[in-house]
Amino acid sequence: MKIDPITLEVIRNKLDAIANEMQMSVMKSAYSPIVKESQDTTQAIFTPNGDTVSQAMAMPLFLGTLFMATKRIVSVFPPHEMKEGDIFIMNDPYDGGTHIPDNNVVTPVICKGEVVALCGSVLHNTDMGGIDLGSLSSRATEIFQEGLRIPILKLYDQGKPNDTLFKIWERNVRMPDLCFGDLRAQIAGNEVGKKRIIAIIEEYGKEVFFEAIRELFDMAERWTRKKIEEIPDGVYRFHDYWDADSMDPKELVKIAVTVTIQGSNVTVDFEGTDPQIKNPWNCTPPGVYAATYCAIKSITDPAIPNNGGCIVPITIKIPLGTILNPLPPAPVALRVLTIKRTEDVVLGALAKVLPGKIPACECGNCGPCFISGRDPHSGKYFRQGSLHVGGWGARPDKDGIDYLDFGVTNVDCTTVEANELDDLPKPHVRWLQNRLWTDSGGAGKYRGGLGVHRVFKLLHGEGQLLVRDDRHKTPAWGLYGGCPGKKWKTILIHADGTQDVLSSRYTGPIREGDEVHIFAGGGGGYGDPLEREPRMILDDVLNRKVSIEAGERDYGVAIDAEAMIVNVERTRKRREEIARERGPITWTYDRGELLGKE
Repeated sequence: MKIDPITLEVIRNKLDAIANEMQMSVMKSAYSPIVKESQDTTQAIFTPNGDTVSQAMAMPLFLGTLFMATKRIVSVFPPHEMKEGDIFIMNDPYDGGTHIPDNNVVTPVICKGEVVALCGSVLHNTDMGGIDLGSLSSRATEIFQEGLRIPILKLYDQGKPNDTLFKIWERNVRMPDLCFGDLRAQIAGNEVGKKRIIAIIEEYGKEVFFEAIRELFDMAERWTRKKIEEIPDGVYRFHDYWDADSMDPKELVKIAVTVTIQGSNVTVDFEGTDPQIKNPWNCTPPGVYAATYCAIKSITDPAIPNNGGCIVPITIKIPLGTILNPLPPAPVALRVLTIKRTEDVVLGALAKVLPGKIPACECGNCGPCFISGRDPHSGKYFRQGSLHVGGWGARPDKDGIDYLDFGVTNVDCTTVEANELDDLPKPHVRWLQNRLWTDSGGAGKYRGGLGVHRVFKLLHGEGQLLVRDDRHKTPAWGLYGGCPGKKWKTILIHADGTQDVLSSRYTGPIREGDEVHIFAGGGGGYGDPLEREPRMILDDVLNRKVSIEAGERDYGVAIDAEAMIVNVERTRKRREEIARERGPITWTYDRGELLGKE
């Protein structure tokens, strides 16, 4: 049969709306701030064999992870064996997951005895056990220290809960109320999707529903191939780095990529990437797939249906034994920064042949900084902190956006208000500051987005501080003459006034009165800074985004500090002086310190 285009578009939008309604149901009923505030979750609809039909809009990272987890689940529990009331679960990073805190929950949609679809949910749990509260320890040297690994199992069997699993689970996590509250939210979100899909089938019939999905898959593939064909054929290479830590002898760890465009096909090969490491920055393949799919999707067309057809033209090669495809039992809990850098290098390779389409590098981080411990009075565990983000890279025609996550992760930074509400009735942590970090965005014709300076303080007792950042050693690179953004830094100021500058991967003690200062880096700039309009620099100075000193040093714009006006003649002379000293711009990228490591 051939479905008419109006019906197809109606069903397409219904499916997208269902996925987003599933997501909203989870976020409104979840317990953890990282879910209900930062949106560290995604829901999706799949065909019975595990291909993505539609996905919610929260986190693109799960574009490549939830569908791979679902594929593994249906390989163990085939659809023809699924029964009404069955629910499946898994979180094993070496069997379709990415790290232990992300639990994947899949519910079959059964209509008249046949599995017609699957509803899936993935959500980041506050704690899944392991060496440190939160299951995100930077101290882990093998996956067994990172928490409870759940293989592919039935969570419910025809409506009956897997009591054995629940009992084991409860004994291995520190905050079971939060964990099971979030799990119930996932189950509820899947139930919402299940009811809505059955309603579509009751309205249009099973044959029309299946035909619509087939046509949407074909449409996504055709449209994606058309956009890929617009990219010049060729082989494009790029590499970037992220910070190593004390367990690794290297100062920096490299991710390399070769992107080959041939007609309507893309091959992305990560040969040349560094070997796996001892600490938990390794990343299993689903995360690499997610980053690559997100990068390719972002340069095609956002109007293309977001389903499994989009990925058919893309071939991904990941050498075994590297940080992107480690051998077990390598730890992987902190893989998100590796995923972000993977997206950066794919976009960096294609920026060479797509001028005016790809922005400068973003801040490269959505790292958490948490204080956790045990309340001395109640004996209950607490965990306070937030995901912290920096600035976007500047766009080809606009400044980067300040203090907003970007790309494959796309999380919201948890608000101070939400953290304080979650810490009642007796607060453990007080938030002291949350403001934009002046001069953190890379200079350019279009300025990189700014990061923030956040400060919080432990009020009483002792706890453990977890820092998971990156770009402390390398900045976000600029494009076409744009300058790199400012690097991240984290400072621990003790109650006695002494200070420790922390590494980007830190786990250690924190005591009463200690303050944590997080300086989130900015995005890279785009274009020659001398081409930025002086009035824009004046606006930046008035809004405290750029200092008067940086305005003259980086942009050649002289501002009278008393009158707060641009000194036109001095600006002309200063820009001529900078241009003579610098010479013509001949580079595409400016990676700051990375330039010496090419």
